[in-house]
Amino acid sequence: MGTSVVPPSLDARTGVASRDVVIDQAKGLAVRIYRPSRPAGGTNEKLPVVLYFHGGAFVVESAFGPAYHGYLNALAARAGVIAVSVNYRLAPEHPLPAAYDDSWSALQWVLSNSNSNASASARHASRSWLSRHGDMSRLFVAGDSAGGNIAHNLAMRAGLPDGTNARIIIRGVARARTRGRSGRGGSSARGGTGRATRRRRCRRARGGGWAARACW
Repeated sequence: MGTSVVPPSLDARTGVASRDVVIDQAKGLAVRIYRPSRPAGGTNEKLPVVLYFHGGAFVVESAFGPAYHGYLNALAARAGVIAVSVNYRLAPEHPLPAAYDDSWSALQWVLSNSNSNASASARHASRSWLSRHGDMSRLFVAGDSAGGNIAHNLAMRAGLPDGTNARIIIRGVARARTRGRSGRGGSSARGGTGRATRRRRCRRARGGGWAARACW
């Protein structure tokens, strides 16, 4: 479950283009960026940016899986946004807070590469999509299931003072409930794993104790 992946592509159905970028080679942390074929309304204005985290009880699934790839294509096309889907590290090999740390690294990467004055090495290929098309004044974080938990924790961390003068403004946080391949609203993007199973996986990922109390 959650082991199959698909490559980035130009999606024929939505017209959305996607590319992969490794943002931390040592950790194996990567993102897939989605860009609509044209800005909403046919103008050249910059688009909102959505930083997205997939579900899977912190244990399974991938940002590069077919279900999430299809969902992010649809999200980018219908909402008219630049979407950045994060392939964070999974438990049990990388128990929490690894996923939370990866979300912070991904946010910092998005912010640093959205600047039109960024260095040339930071602006090539996929990264230039953020500087050319992304509007950081309209930055949102979102996720489903475990990814919703990650988005929530990321937003809280971004709101805490970090000893610098930098301000991180997140315009909104969304806990998505994606549809499965069946198209029924009751299933998630990964096919509707039962709540009890998700809870057990979450508790294993958190190593038990007080942290496991937050599992849904």
